[in-house]
Amino acid sequence: CGQCAEHIASLESICCTVNASAGIESTYAIEPAREAKNVMIIGSGPAGMETARIAAKRGHRVELYDKDPRMVGGMNLAGIFNPEIEKFSNYLKTLIDHKKVKITLNHEVTTEWVQTSMPDVVVIAFGAGLISPDIPGIESPNVITGDDVRAMLTGNYNRSGEVNSQKFKGFYWIIASFFLRNFPNPA
Repeated sequence: CGQCAEHIASLESICCTVNASAGIESTYAIEPAREAKNVMIIGSGPAGMETARIAAKRGHRVELYDKDPRMVGGMNLAGIFNPEIEKFSNYLKTLIDHKKVKITLNHEVTTEWVQTSMPDVVVIAFGAGLISPDIPGIESPNVITGDDVRAMLTGNYNRSGEVNSQKFKGFYWIIASFFLRNFPNPA
């Protein structure tokens, strides 16, 4: 993104949107924990992955769960429209030490599951929710909300069992149009 270069050019302290410890590594050194704990992290987006990485590096036993089939949460959706985000997502995945972090996808964690697993620590790292404006008619079948887009692109539109095919017919054309405009020669 170039934020670090902008900070350096303006003689400011280095800052990075990807590496939170850039420029302050010695201040925030990751040290071994006094006591290793069983850490359950719910959500494999950037916050969950970074938490898993640091907890494992400190010597904790880490389990990372996500209800979706792929890691990096909403960044999968964003990566469709911005290839730089996909690069960042892939970078995050390489940081996870798979020998030290047990990753379970396609698993919605329930209260019962947490109680049965008996972790010492639970970190809830859900992504940001989408907000729908309070506009008359927003529930109409011809309105596509941010939640609808996310559900369609992540393949989760069928969870409730209710799909308005008329609503998504236009949506498919919008997405197809986007790809044809931006990626006319697919590799």
